[in-house]
Amino acid sequence: MTYLSEVIADNPKHYWRCADPAPGLFNDIGSTPVALVTNITQACFPFSGPNSDGGSFYCDSNNDAVFRDTESNGTPLSVECWFWQHYIRGVTQALFDVEQASVTSLALAFITSTGAVQVNAGAGHLTTASFPPVQRWHHLVVTRSASLTSIYLDGASIGSFATAAQAAVPVQFAVGAAVGDTSVASANISEVAYYTTVLSAARVLAHFNAADQTSQPPIAGSGSLSGASTNLFYTGLLEQILQSVRKLY
Repeated sequence: MTYLSEVIADNPKHYWRCADPAPGLFNDIGSTPVALVTNITQACFPFSGPNSDGGSFYCDSNNDAVFRDTESNGTPLSVECWFWQHYIRGVTQALFDVEQASVTSLALAFITSTGAVQVNAGAGHLTTASFPPVQRWHHLVVTRSASLTSIYLDGASIGSFATAAQAAVPVQFAVGAAVGDTSVASANISEVAYYTTVLSAARVLAHFNAADQTSQPPIAGSGSLSGASTNLFYTGLLEQILQSVRKLY
């Protein structure tokens, strides 16, 4: 199983692989595609990502991405991404933010000034006890049910805290920043997926284990699949073609 097929098996509502060349970096191949409003310069993508058939984008004070008020979402939910932190900046760096209008963030994940990972949801939050090493890819998943928010880092649970159910209302979703373009990260970000279900611990681990180049740093000029190629993977057509070719030899 590839990373792509593992994610698609869980039916993400949105799935931005960062696998496209400019200007289609945030082509959404989820079940309900939506276009992101991007604030990304040509110089910052494409880069390679944690998967050989994907990509990443470099986020800094000039680069992040967001969609606003395009649909209604509430709990349950799961949000997933991979990130490569280049160095500890000593300031807050948001990785993603799902926020409802006039409501505390449904799921806000950021790197603290000391290099830990913190997740805010509703009125609660949780911070990792250890600091994920810089200069490597890390897999982060946040799930939120009607009563509990759980955090997974690199396939392992790092804790949960109680949160209340939230009815579906219009949302804003930011990648590489908090909504409002604040707390922008200095990191490469890839494989961002949003689900309207709670991923199980087993599925989170399956996603993590399927990644195939987590030790390779982001390489500029790589990870530039076209949107058409991405969708061939999504539909399974390419895998069917490859299986047919294998049968000939």
